[in-house]
Amino acid sequence: MSYLKTFTTMALAAGAFWVAGQDAWSQGQAQPGTYTLVEIDGRPLPVVTDRKGDCQEEVLSATLILGTDGEWELNYTERETCGADVDEDLEDADGHYRAEGEMIHFSDDTDPYEPDDLDIDELGMGTVTADGMTVRLQDQHTTLTFRRS
Repeated sequence: MSYLKTFTTMALAAGAFWVAGQDAWSQGQAQPGTYTLVEIDGRPLPVVTDRKGDCQEEVLSATLILGTDGEWELNYTERETCGADVDEDLEDADGHYRAEGEMIHFSDDTDPYEPDDLDIDELGMGTVTADGMTVRLQDQHTTLTFRRS
């Protein structure tokens, strides 16, 4: 009989924990998982991020993964077009994040921030929304909008 009581108590506790986690997400607290980039500064993808002469770079797609261990990974596809030459590259970046309620602070171990380029892998601070999250880059004015996948 004590085994049944222990099992029932554990099952109820696990259920309560799961419901609390779901409620935390609906209230806008950061959760590990996969997020898909849908907009850069309110513009749907693809978005041109750099133009020089007859060359341009654009972001075609991106996925942000927040791990349960406090690490993040960003995988994204860029296309560079120079005249008739077109080159697509799969890029990635990673680092650490710290979640505090609805706020997420990103850090990485890459090269220092360069204000002349728009690099979507230079994540700064994020805010969880009902649908996913918005992340402001280190440039302090570019915003990425992600939807939870």
